[in-house]
Amino acid sequence: MVGFYLSGHPLDTYKLELDAYCTCGLDKVDEIKNKELAVAGLINNVLFKTTKTGQPFCTFTLEDYETSINPALFRDDYTKFAPLINPRNYPNEQVPPMYVRLKQELRRHTQDQWDLRILTMEPLADVAEKRSKGVRVKLDLRTVTGPMLDRLQDAIDHAPGSKRLEIQFVEPHEHLAVDMFSRRFQIEPKTFIQKMHEMEMEVCTLI
Repeated sequence: MVGFYLSGHPLDTYKLELDAYCTCGLDKVDEIKNKELAVAGLINNVLFKTTKTGQPFCTFTLEDYETSINPALFRDDYTKFAPLINPRNYPNEQVPPMYVRLKQELRRHTQDQWDLRILTMEPLADVAEKRSKGVRVKLDLRTVTGPMLDRLQDAIDHAPGSKRLEIQFVEPHEHLAVDMFSRRFQIEPKTFIQKMHEMEMEVCTLI
């Protein structure tokens, strides 16, 4: 009602995915032509309509922290993606945040008219599991301690899975970085990162 979220933005939960897999925010979509972009946002204002020739289509709003855009789905794109953004297909009629690949394409037979084309769309909650190879943990050699390594081991034990665990030791003053990966341990990324956050170890990125 007041135009902003009082208890945190719904996209805050997906900061790792936004940082790892989105190429830009929605504010850049109109500026970048003929290039495939990866964005994410909330789905609102889904309207199902019919063209003058009787063909179904729909319009919707995709909104992130700063901007909203208003794509439309026609023909094959309507068939593929309309069920995914139909509120009636979800509990409480709430469409989940979506990860979207899209492109600004020249309209046929024109030189300066652009259409926004949706290429793929999937729930943002599924992206890490499908796309992530694992997690990179970046540790500053100057601050590594025995208790810190114990906490790292706790997070590993808490999140068994099938994804890769990489450790990057860095020494900023000497501009040194050594990348290592574990042959012994594999993890479930989101569970592992959540446990690291609980222990105030904000050193993880998805890979």
